[in-house]
Amino acid sequence: MLFDEEHFKHFARNETSDAVDETARLVAEAGGFIFAEPAQVQGWMYGFGFADPDGHCWNMVHMDIDKLH
Repeated sequence: MLFDEEHFKHFARNETSDAVDETARLVAEAGGFIFAEPAQVQGWMYGFGFADPDGHCWNMVHMDIDKLH
């Protein structure tokens, strides 16, 4: 599901970040399992996939809309 940044900040109650690599590092430090290393996807997205210590799967993606064709 995609939200504009202001709507996301409202319900996340936090600032947004483009720090995919830093988040991947923190996930690994916290005991999560990275099943898809951070990588460029389709030329306009950068993200990774991981499972938290409870086994729930997540994806984090930064989308650079300016590069979308």
